[in-house]
Amino acid sequence: MTDDATGSAPTQIGDDHYTCEVSIVNEMGLHARPASLMVGIASKYPCEIVIYSGSNTVDGKSILQLLSLSAEMGTRLKLETRGPGAREAIEALAELVRQGFSETS
Repeated sequence: MTDDATGSAPTQIGDDHYTCEVSIVNEMGLHARPASLMVGIASKYPCEIVIYSGSNTVDGKSILQLLSLSAEMGTRLKLETRGPGAREAIEALAELVRQGFSETS
């Protein structure tokens, strides 16, 4: 269940390796609270989580690296997970972003 406004469904690109694109939909963008929520979810999974924004690549388990993206509303992010729990992790993270980090009405 996705559309062009919020991104694509996770795609398997290898064994325990997934990718998908999402858009930041909350007005405040990826500020401290949403970054903290992302790290909280990412830290629950043993897999590697990488997030791309333009030419920037960050560790999805690092709040400081996430904040360095300065991702505003409308920014497209590419999520990539690899390893044990990769599918569950990418689905949880993509849903969090699509729901606007619970900040949109």
